[in-house]
Amino acid sequence: MIGRLLAAFALALTTLVVFGTPAHACSCIRSSTAEQAAGATHVFVGTITSTSPGQARLLTYDIDVSEVYKGDVPEVTQLRSSSGGASCGLGKLPSERSIAFFATADTAGTLVSNACSGTTLVSGGLSREMSATMGDPALLNQSGEAVPQPQAASPQPGSGGEGAGEGAVLWPWLVALLLAAGGAATWTARR
Repeated sequence: MIGRLLAAFALALTTLVVFGTPAHACSCIRSSTAEQAAGATHVFVGTITSTSPGQARLLTYDIDVSEVYKGDVPEVTQLRSSSGGASCGLGKLPSERSIAFFATADTAGTLVSNACSGTTLVSGGLSREMSATMGDPALLNQSGEAVPQPQAASPQPGSGGEGAGEGAVLWPWLVALLLAAGGAATWTARR
């Protein structure tokens, strides 16, 4: 009797998990600002002046740069990303809003970013975090190039953003454990 109840519970739980949640092809693990900065070769704040479609579902963003935290970034730059969706692209970003860009340079030297890089609208809290992690932003000189700034500081142990399971998804393991328990109970009840 108990075995049948556990089997029914396991079946119901499996049905809920399989059919009850939408599938997303793009999934990002939550990272701290320090981790995002460490993974980027260029970190800067700017405003998008235009967005244009390119080849292979890529978007090119023209950006007026106002602050540079990491890397050499000119006052006006371009950044490329997938158009969004399953490819984890940035998609349509708002113009006339300050955006913090976490980017890397591809083999041709073009700045690229994606939805998992940390690129986001700037808030007061994010600006403070970026300054605490990478130091104050560099000002742009008259030629439009970034003035060199100190390298990003390494995250300090115990400062958050590291350790056991940040961003980890535990529910699949819980489901697997419940299914195994239900199967063991059913097998034991039949013996």
